[in-house]
Amino acid sequence: MEMLVLDTTVLANYFIGTSSHRLESSALLRLPFEFTAPDLWRAELASVFWKAVRAGHIAPDDALEMLPQEEELVSTTVSSQELWSSALTLAVEADHPVYDCLFVALAIMQDTMLVSYDLKLKAKFGDLVVLPEKVIS
Repeated sequence: MEMLVLDTTVLANYFIGTSSHRLESSALLRLPFEFTAPDLWRAELASVFWKAVRAGHIAPDDALEMLPQEEELVSTTVSSQELWSSALTLAVEADHPVYDCLFVALAIMQDTMLVSYDLKLKAKFGDLVVLPEKVIS
């Protein structure tokens, strides 16, 4: 089974994005891929849920109920410790935040693509980052 690195933006849209992004993320996550991510994805997604609760978009109980569901979507989680050196190098070279570069470093390490809705990340890392719509089509 082919592996793809899954950015937190895809998971966030799967749970609380616009209806079109929810449908697209859902379609992507049903495809026969093994999805992997650096261990940072859990903290990032919890932060997205917190922001949604603060903004009144979801109830705190709903956010807590979503947390266990996310574990089923990411097949493999890789320790940030394995990636931080190359992520820092990428961040310095591209002038882009290290936490995003952890995902890029994992894609390079796995020799695969990073699926993301982050257009700034796509602009910095070109063909390595792919939008969900491109994987689905």
